[in-house]
Amino acid sequence: MMADFEQQLASCYRFDQDVTWKAAHDAADRIVEEARRKIGDRCAELGIPERFASDLGLRWYSRGENASKERRAELRKMAAAIEKQARAEIERISSQAQIELLAHGLSPMAQALLEQLPQVDKLMSTLQVEEVEALRKPRLAHY
Repeated sequence: MMADFEQQLASCYRFDQDVTWKAAHDAADRIVEEARRKIGDRCAELGIPERFASDLGLRWYSRGENASKERRAELRKMAAAIEKQARAEIERISSQAQIELLAHGLSPMAQALLEQLPQVDKLMSTLQVEEVEALRKPRLAHY
């Protein structure tokens, strides 16, 4: 799961790997080149030295928001949390299956005792972001 996620996160898409993207890029490149020529001509008319002249360029963003190191780190944290949750669910299901398998070999009294035990989901409810944030807020002393 995480290896597939990392591969998606690292993916780069070149403009020339898709016919539509390449056609759009080539069309934009022609327009940019024409605009650069006009800008250069006008700078020359104004007496601006070529090395100081304004310019324009075309850029292809091959990674979208995944180019941001901070965004990748945020996505990795979210993926790790999802993976942790999935592992916990797998463990819960495995434990429940083991309990059921063992219960078939228990005496009726032991089975009744096992049934009286509280379920894990009753003992440990899900956390809500608002609840956790509320714990962070300083409490005002009441006098």
